[in-house]
Amino acid sequence: MSRNKIVSIHEYTFYNNVKLVWLDLGRNSINYKHPSTFANVRSLTELHISDNKINSIAPETFTVNVELQWLSLNDNTITDIHPSTFQTNSKLAGLHMSGNKFATIKPGTYDNNGLIWKETAYLMSIRQHFEITGGFVIWIYQETK
Repeated sequence: MSRNKIVSIHEYTFYNNVKLVWLDLGRNSINYKHPSTFANVRSLTELHISDNKINSIAPETFTVNVELQWLSLNDNTITDIHPSTFQTNSKLAGLHMSGNKFATIKPGTYDNNGLIWKETAYLMSIRQHFEITGGFVIWIYQETK
């Protein structure tokens, strides 16, 4: 569904796609995504919403997506991520958020998920600097075993 000039996503767009595991909504013009859009897609493991015009992500957006492993939110206009946004995503191993308008990321935002802050994490695609408790991090990746 990438490159289709989609502007918004209705709350029930993917409601009956309960076995959907991979979705690419990148390179559209999405400026609104209802917080419940992916609520019935519990099997989703990879989601790309990059290169859109999304300026905010509601904290409950990915709550039921407990299988989510890769999430691309890069090149949007997101200014803030609530610390509870990824709290239920314990399998999240990759998060791409470069090219947004973050000023800071609040402490605790990446607690309780699969992302790590050790030497095994790769920090790539640094196109914009923002402070995360003393560091500059845009792309966070952990190899899954």
